[in-house]
Amino acid sequence: MIESRPKTLPTGAACRAIAATIAAIAVCSWASHGAAQPAQRGITIAGSAVESLSEGGVLSVLDATVSDGIWTVRGPKLVVMRLQRKGLVEGGFQATGPDGTLRGQTLQFQFTAENRLTVLEAIGRADAVSADRRVTAGRLRYDTRTSAAEATEGPVAALPDGVRVTGSRIRYDAARRVAEATGNPVVRFRDGMMRGGDAIVHQAEKRAVVDGPVRVEYRQATATADRATVYYGEKRAVLEGSVRVDRGGSTMRAARVELWYASGRVRAEDASRIVIDGALLDGPPR
Repeated sequence: MIESRPKTLPTGAACRAIAATIAAIAVCSWASHGAAQPAQRGITIAGSAVESLSEGGVLSVLDATVSDGIWTVRGPKLVVMRLQRKGLVEGGFQATGPDGTLRGQTLQFQFTAENRLTVLEAIGRADAVSADRRVTAGRLRYDTRTSAAEATEGPVAALPDGVRVTGSRIRYDAARRVAEATGNPVVRFRDGMMRGGDAIVHQAEKRAVVDGPVRVEYRQATATADRATVYYGEKRAVLEGSVRVDRGGSTMRAARVELWYASGRVRAEDASRIVIDGALLDGPPR
């Protein structure tokens, strides 16, 4: 006697899981579909619900995770455009990779024919965080190929040793550990600050350079120059070109001034005018 049993159909949750798996397989095959070439790393997508919006390869995914095996992006709503090799995550996102974590409200991303996530562009207040730096901005564009971030709309870079950089635009190179700021940049240290035309901070060397005209402020002293280099690990500043240093009732003008702002020691080269407590000295003091 043969007993016939009804087949058990998958539940709604199981159906969604199957759909997500099918979508992941489709995305993985986009780059090499129809091409006679070796298998390449794929982009995988998972989510609680997957919907195909058009025949042009547009997918909508809820509670989504997209990954190329190096970078992983998560968010509540994902739209992927296969033909344009672009994607959009809305409602808050987090992207994690070897250079750190990127968080924000909306993310636009691009991927290549080789199935690699390349450009991650955060719109709305965004944070790029790693072990030794944090960059925040209203708009932040990160290139995974160069490990470089371009931040605009009120960008701020918080670096080790209490260094903080602001400007209208900041570019941070994670591979070189260098921050560059333009548009009225300001570099702040624990002991002071300097502002000028362009600024660059080398984290590895603990050195910051600002081209002028530059204004430097340290404790009770202020200075102006054409260029300033601060070795903040040594608490030493080098001012060059039309330098003027004011401290209390003392003023110094010189072509180059080196000062140790923790101890107050100053060394001037080619000093043309020095006023100490109201007394004028012609040339450097003897």
